[in-house]
Amino acid sequence: MKKIAKKYKFLGFLALPSLMMLAACIGAGGGAEEEGYNPQDALTFGLTGDVKEVRILVAKTANLLPGEDPWVEDDEPLMTFDERGRVTLDPYGNVYVYDENGRFVKGLSDKTKVTRDDEGRLGNYDNELGLNDRDMRHITFTHDEKGRLLTSEQTYWEAISTDSMVYEGSKVYPAKTITEGQAEADTYKVTTTYKYVKTDAHGNWTERYCYYTAESMIADNETTRSTNEGETFERRKIVYYSDEPEEKEADDEEASADVAGTTATDVRAFGFLGSVKESFCNMYEADDIDADELEKGEPVNSNDSEQGYSFSADGQILTDPYGGVYEYDNGGRFVKGITEKSVMRRDAKGRIVYYLQQNDDDDDARFENKFTYDDQDRLIKVERTFWESSSVEVFSYEGDNIYPSSREFRSEEEGTSIESRTEYRYTKFDDKGNWTKREQHYRGSTAEGDESSRTSWRGAMVVEREIEYY
Repeated sequence: MKKIAKKYKFLGFLALPSLMMLAACIGAGGGAEEEGYNPQDALTFGLTGDVKEVRILVAKTANLLPGEDPWVEDDEPLMTFDERGRVTLDPYGNVYVYDENGRFVKGLSDKTKVTRDDEGRLGNYDNELGLNDRDMRHITFTHDEKGRLLTSEQTYWEAISTDSMVYEGSKVYPAKTITEGQAEADTYKVTTTYKYVKTDAHGNWTERYCYYTAESMIADNETTRSTNEGETFERRKIVYYSDEPEEKEADDEEASADVAGTTATDVRAFGFLGSVKESFCNMYEADDIDADELEKGEPVNSNDSEQGYSFSADGQILTDPYGGVYEYDNGGRFVKGITEKSVMRRDAKGRIVYYLQQNDDDDDARFENKFTYDDQDRLIKVERTFWESSSVEVFSYEGDNIYPSSREFRSEEEGTSIESRTEYRYTKFDDKGNWTKREQHYRGSTAEGDESSRTSWRGAMVVEREIEYY
């Protein structure tokens, strides 16, 4: 097991069952196929798209000692594929070398043998120098009807382990992995469930939590049975062959990173590009609301929903203009809001969809926010509920713009209803592509009691936005 021990040298804090569990946790992973790129090997290991390389970062999120660094694996290579989609490094530490015709010629040693089934899927990886070879390993892969990895049976020197994957629907990455095995006289079973919090534009997960329960026993002696639980956080960096060429000018690379790096993150979801630290809006009444180009007049004190944001260096929201406050642990997991009783939830793409602040059932400071996004990760609806009041904002966009073209607003509060529509005209942008000045033309109506009391109004404002970057 020398290779495995080397690959997972950071696992000194785990017993053998946990080591085997983490191999399963890391090993399981979701695009159009590029010409000449066969996606089958990528699919076997839970990926879609023309994947070139996957690197992994792993952090402990529980049972940390005082002063202990939670990051126990930092930017290590996990998987690689050649330009034809053939695996060259798999998550079990196996190496694959091919000749110019695509035939397998070498693995961990010159004696390594690899077999594939009739559909080209990996079947066996065998490396054995001799009968007493401590570096021997035999791995048998099986697949389901969708081509996803179903089981991985691994035989090492005096040890055997089987990973069984459980999937939800058509997802290519598992919801659960069950690892069962034996090492000399020790037997164990580890059940790992996953919570996926971020995915990239190809649908592959980039951040997830692994929650495991490990049971072990020595020599079938029930008195030695033990159970332990734990969790880890994983972050993946995935490079695709269809990524921007590396030879681009440095300025172009930086601009590209600003856009691509914010996909499906809080920064992108709330309408920003680049490594935004914080933003704030200064609002002014328009001197002449019918002018072709608005001139700013008196400053306005407003609770407008664009007024202020702040983000961490990793792009996670820290404060939003809807009253939300977000604090995270070292693994990026939400731990606290305005109070310890705040609740925040994200969807499968890692976008914030829910925030609740409530100290008790009779809390007059209670509020609830629900966020909805389109398929480009842009915020399209905010539903807010307060003590005896509620409001809904609906945003519309033009083309692929990440900033809205209009906003519909409705609110109800103790018998008073407000309806309005605001149209935006953007006049200035910074070098990151974020708007710094816009005009807002709005019209609406207010009713107190019944609809017969409804009155109409209209107006315009000039908004200047200040943005600070990391």
